[in-house]
Formats: sequence, C-alpha cells, structure tokens
Amino acid sequence: MGLSPDAQRRAWIESCFAEHAAGLYVYLSRLTGDDGDAESLTQECFLRLCASKAEFPHPGALRAWLYRVARNLAFDRSKRRRPHLLDAEGQKRIHEQADSQACPSTALELGEDVQRLRAALADLPELYRSTLVLRFLDEWSYEDLADLEQVSVSALRTRIHKGLRLLRELLEPRPSSSRTIDQAPR
Repeated sequence: MGLSPDAQRRAWIESCFAEHAAGLYVYLSRLTGDDGDAESLTQECFLRLCASKAEFPHPGALRAWLYRVARNLAFDRSKRRRPHLLDAEGQKRIHEQADSQACPSTALELGEDVQRLRAALADLPELYRSTLVLRFLDEWSYEDLADLEQVSVSALRTRIHKGLRLLRELLEPRPSSSRTIDQAPR
C-alpha cells in the first residue's frame, strides 16, 4: 500500500530540507552575520514551504523559491541590524591564506583589506549585496540567479555590474570624504 498524500508531502519536505538547508544556512549567515538568526531564518523558510501550496516544475524552481524567501526574511531582519558578510568559515579561509603568505606585512594588509571589503559590502543596498554574495561567494550561475531574482540574465548582469561599481566606489580611498552609497552617483 502506498503512502498517503500527507505522508508523501512530509517525505518530500524532508528531502528538500536535507538537500537545501545547509546552503540556505550559509547564505543567511552571510547576509545576517549571525548564526542564530541564520538558523531561525532557515527554519522559517521551511515552515513557509510546509504552508505553501506552490508547485515547482523543476528542482531549480524550488531552489529559487527557497532562496527568494530566505533573502526576503533576511532583508526584513536586517532592517533592525547591519550584516557581517563573511561567516566563520570564510574568515578562516582568509586567515589561512594570510598565514600562508611569506611576509607578515602582507598578511596584515590582507586582513585590513578583508575588513574594508566587509564594511563596503555591508554598506551596499540589500539587493546588490544579496546578488553579489550569491554570485561571488556562493558561486551561483547567472541563470540560477536570474531565476531567483525573477529577471532576465541581461538585467541580472546589469545589476551585478552596478553592484560591483558601487562596491568599487566604496572601496576607493577618498581623502576626508564621508560620502555614503546613498550619495553616490547613479
């Protein structure tokens, strides 16, 4: 005798959790800068999946839906506090790379660069920050990101280009300038 529809749905949700929870957690940890928030938001994503009546024609659609929910939950949470984008694993990799450098001053400079990058990423508008994190830290393809953002690949490439330009502007040394991203030319 086969499984009931409720049991089939429960098994499907469990398999979705097994496949996507770790990736969602890392993504949310990078966006929120807080492991506890990342854990609770990951759980919230799956609670929303349980409550959803959405149907997913292919696995990519489910992944895009989960990350869209995760991003929106993180954006709502970030209205209360600023994110720290590099999780403990990312910081460890950077420090290991710095430790492998022959010159201590190079390692120090790399650490300072990481701090500047973290601060600049945190100052980016949320939409650009999320897109850049998924593209460059989580290595999502343009097609998968376009599906997530519900835009064309061309529009996504434009968004990434603009996000990188804004990030570059934030990272450029400016003598005694306190210009913020809101004041940056568009």
